[in-house]
Amino acid sequence: MPSGDDLNTVAWKPDGSYAIMGGTDGVLLIYDGTTLTRVTDPNTNQIQGISWNPAGTAALIVGNAGALFTYQNGVITLLNSGTTNDLYGVAWNPNGAYALISGANGSILRWDGTTVTVLNTSGLYPSTTIVRYVAWNSAGTQALLAGNAGGLVLSYDGTNLSVLTSGTNNGLFSLAWSGATATIVGNGGTMLSYSSGSFNTLATGVTTDLRGIAWKPT
Repeated sequence: MPSGDDLNTVAWKPDGSYAIMGGTDGVLLIYDGTTLTRVTDPNTNQIQGISWNPAGTAALIVGNAGALFTYQNGVITLLNSGTTNDLYGVAWNPNGAYALISGANGSILRWDGTTVTVLNTSGLYPSTTIVRYVAWNSAGTQALLAGNAGGLVLSYDGTNLSVLTSGTNNGLFSLAWSGATATIVGNGGTMLSYSSGSFNTLATGVTTDLRGIAWKPT
């Protein structure tokens, strides 16, 4: 394993055969449960997010300075994101039609396997906002996106992007769906549940910043 590199993100292939990990200096590793193998990667920008398509045939990877590329059968293909903003979040719609990508300066992109489309976020939030994370519900009918300031939570239904009232001003960093309910975590021990348009604040008993959450599969 490379010495001194931070690892920021990990995503298991849907069939569970191996995971991809990414971090600083574009480091990309494959872990099969026993062995770590470094992937030769022409990208040198820090990797921030990885998402496998539902079929498990390719992973979409995002990072700093607009880095966007795919990993498929050991092959890296660099893509043009159309931005130099740092990209942090990426999630495929469960129907496999496209992925949502989020990042710095309010960036939200949609990639359909061929074309990158920039979503219109004008007037929704300050242009300096970092949209940290994106996750779809299992039906693929709604994605939530979480931001680093003002308790920002966005909803996207495939057509419309809207701001939800989360009830917190703390920065939010990660979220995960379990059935029809999403759980969102962030600064100061913030933990929220979201279901059917409503938020509830959950007591965590800690003031530590929370950076990640994952539900155990049922």
